[in-house]
Amino acid sequence: MNTGTVLILVALVLSFVSLYFLAKGAAGNAMAQITARRVFYLSGIAITFTVILLFFAFISHSFQFSYVYNYSSRDLPLAYLIAGFWAGQEGTFLLWVFILYILGFFIIRSNDRDECLVMSIITISQVFLLLVLVIYSPFRYLWQAHPEQFAAGSIPPDGAGLNPLLQDPWMVAHPPVLFLGYAAATIPFAYAIAALLRNDFSTWIERSYRWTLFAMTSLGIGIFLGGYWAYKVLGWGGYWGWDPVENSSLIPWLVLVALVHGMLVQRRRGALVRTNVALALVSFILVFYSTFLTRSGVLSNFSVHSFSDLGLSRHLIFFMLFYVVIAAFLFAKRFAGMRSAKLGDSAFAWDTLVAYGIITLCLYAFLILAGTSMPIVSSLFAAPFSLQPGYYNGISVPMGLLILCTIGLAGIFQFQARRSVWGLAATGAACLLLALLFNINHTANPAAYAFSAAAFFVAIRGIVDLLKYKPAAVLSSRLAHIGVAVMVLGIIASSLHSTTEHRELPLGKYTVVQSAALTFRGRTAAEKPALAFTFARGRSVSEIETPYYIDERTHSLYRAPYISYGFGHDVYISPVEYRSGLDSLTRLILEKGSAVETQGMKITFTGFDIDREHMMAGGDMKIFAKLSVERGTSQAAVRPGLQLGGSDRREPIPARMPFTGQEVRLLDFNVSDGTVYIFVEAPKGTPVPPDSAIVEVSFKRLIWFVWLGTIFIALGGTVAIRRSSGKGR
Repeated sequence: MNTGTVLILVALVLSFVSLYFLAKGAAGNAMAQITARRVFYLSGIAITFTVILLFFAFISHSFQFSYVYNYSSRDLPLAYLIAGFWAGQEGTFLLWVFILYILGFFIIRSNDRDECLVMSIITISQVFLLLVLVIYSPFRYLWQAHPEQFAAGSIPPDGAGLNPLLQDPWMVAHPPVLFLGYAAATIPFAYAIAALLRNDFSTWIERSYRWTLFAMTSLGIGIFLGGYWAYKVLGWGGYWGWDPVENSSLIPWLVLVALVHGMLVQRRRGALVRTNVALALVSFILVFYSTFLTRSGVLSNFSVHSFSDLGLSRHLIFFMLFYVVIAAFLFAKRFAGMRSAKLGDSAFAWDTLVAYGIITLCLYAFLILAGTSMPIVSSLFAAPFSLQPGYYNGISVPMGLLILCTIGLAGIFQFQARRSVWGLAATGAACLLLALLFNINHTANPAAYAFSAAAFFVAIRGIVDLLKYKPAAVLSSRLAHIGVAVMVLGIIASSLHSTTEHRELPLGKYTVVQSAALTFRGRTAAEKPALAFTFARGRSVSEIETPYYIDERTHSLYRAPYISYGFGHDVYISPVEYRSGLDSLTRLILEKGSAVETQGMKITFTGFDIDREHMMAGGDMKIFAKLSVERGTSQAAVRPGLQLGGSDRREPIPARMPFTGQEVRLLDFNVSDGTVYIFVEAPKGTPVPPDSAIVEVSFKRLIWFVWLGTIFIALGGTVAIRRSSGKGR
């Protein structure tokens, strides 16, 4: 056992001790509360040193640790060595524990009257995570994790490296910010539990409001950073693909957004008491559910982001059920005693409209949750399956319009000042005209016009309110709402207004694609090859490269896009396929029953043939591709094959064309979809066609509106946090 693992055990033991004294402190023992603080500080010191040790292990290339070996190598820059800390499951759990310690430190410093109860929830969460780290320590030795590959005490000269998709600056920022939001969601949950235990539902809102804002803002920023990252590196030109793991972070964020608005109503009107307690409880439980989806491996076949199963499923389910049972029991017990004022009598009262928005957000979150959970639900009855993006896009149209409408109407009815009907009508007419101008000549989709009109209305009303009222009253909310409107306009433009073209670019040929031009210059000969192009846009001409190589770590093709950023639109160039001229002449891909013409011949794949007699005699398996070859009026059968032996050994069984004597080989096959990969030798003197590259060129109109909108939303949350700081103690 090494120092890192010992420190994790020490932190776990101290957390249990701290829990004991926190329980006594919650019963009124002041000395126990002081002792609990000191023990919590000691456990925090142990956690801090554990974090420092793991960082040092990455920086010093300590490949004796399995975790360091799996997520780093000597050629990585310092930034990505640091990012390797949270590249895997063990590191992210340690990061989560460390953030909880920092948040607990601030709770203690606030001298809150519910400190012991809130700190108990934080410490219980730390205990859960530390138990996982004891079992799956990031300091486990390589020979303990892989005894079949590494002898005890052996240290490899280099690590396995980091997935190329993770070697990006956003990797340094996105996971820590996302986990900051996950950890911060613990505190509103803890205050809600404290309110249920004390049967006091009037003051917990004031003390937890800024923490809810902080959790909502940090989790939102984490999601936004993930969107920027996806757009930059994944190569499909989007920023949100309704991936189950993406959804699992969006769901608790939507609930936190609903909770923030519910807290505003309770603070101003005294209404929605039960709703707020329920949302605070559910938001944190959804964070654990998100962790379960991401870390248990249940989505490994449905998500590019999901981690493989380390055996954490049972632990995560137990942790989640622990909180579900306690929260449900206390909520049911106190349900009748949770009294609140009524909402406004009018259907268009500000608090009623906000309540409509909360219902819409929660319904939207539930529908996304149902779709995201489909692989788990479907596996109970049949083969598991996931819902396609069309489901999420379909529900987003009515939900999104309802959210925009409630934002716009609530802003109008927030203040009691007399509203000009003619002014509102003029604003509405202007928004319809702007929606028409924004979308015309780009799309005829009715949803685009409806969303645009609603978004323009929200943005204009937000600007008017900022000019009309005191900043303290509206600055944070209007910044966030304007951000939502701008982001919606960006989503419409970047999806429904954008165009995409697939082009095959022969080597050296100048090709115009709308407002850009590309010339394929070939494939570089570097250790990690790339496709080289000359790219022209307007008067700007540049030499660009898009990575295109087989990654040794993942054994898969890694491709990365090139993005030319612009005011009107981004030009997004994504490599699809590199075609060698010789390969295009000699290599064929055939499905059963399909035919292709090449080198003056028509070749048809008719099926597979297996030498069963050879297998019955104890020999290796021999599989052949039955090909029918026609040349002029002549026809012949050709059977290239493969002999399959142990340890994935493959030996070709070549055949010859009866007409020309050309060699024919079976390179690979896929029995499940009936596909074969064939090599046909080129006759001497046959001209070889030029190499070419197939690229996908997209023109993403006004996509920077999406980024600008997220910045405004984040600014709105940050301003709200600053305004609430120092209050509610």
